[in-house]
Amino acid sequence: MLVYPADKAVAPVSAAAATELARLLGSTRASLLYETAAHDCGTTSELAAAVGVSLPSASQQLAVLREAGLLTSRRNGKHVLHTVTPLGRRLLGVRCG
Repeated sequence: MLVYPADKAVAPVSAAAATELARLLGSTRASLLYETAAHDCGTTSELAAAVGVSLPSASQQLAVLREAGLLTSRRNGKHVLHTVTPLGRRLLGVRCG
């Protein structure tokens, strides 16, 4: 029998955790990871706009986060949707169900 908690609520990231994460990853990558987690998923265009970076820059930074195992990406028609992995959520310091 497999038992797991049903609560999938995500706790917000503290300002201190966000600052420490930016020092580790760089401010653009940390912001992209945070925005992806805050919205459960997002397209490259949505995340670029939310963070205020160009689409090519966002795409490159998201690829680095994906290669590090902090988010996953999947194609949905002409868009690519990005989702934070459990490892990425732990790095952000948020609880995941």
